[in-house]
Amino acid sequence: LLQRAGDAWLDRLANRGHLFFTFLAQWTSHVSKYAPGGMLRGGFMWQAVNGYAQLIKALLLEAKRRPSERWPESLGQCVTTQIVHNPALLQVFTLVVFSRAGVHRPRTV
Repeated sequence: LLQRAGDAWLDRLANRGHLFFTFLAQWTSHVSKYAPGGMLRGGFMWQAVNGYAQLIKALLLEAKRRPSERWPESLGQCVTTQIVHNPALLQVFTLVVFSRAGVHRPRTV
């Protein structure tokens, strides 16, 4: 039981909920601010950061899985943070939001 209690945060992070979104947003801000030599003329080289592709894939899958009108605030903030620090993701997230919107569901548009 004592050993299991120490891993509870990993379970919460794996659930891809509020903790995951908050962690990813803060981690992205931290990496873009403190990575040595990371800023180049064309922007930060995110593909060079180990694990970034897997984290973004998890975020995209979670955003696609949830109806856009039921996104928690932390998911919206995480997506915004990703777009601010990696503008190349704007088109991808726009497609995700549009794919979740429906003409007959005004709250999603």
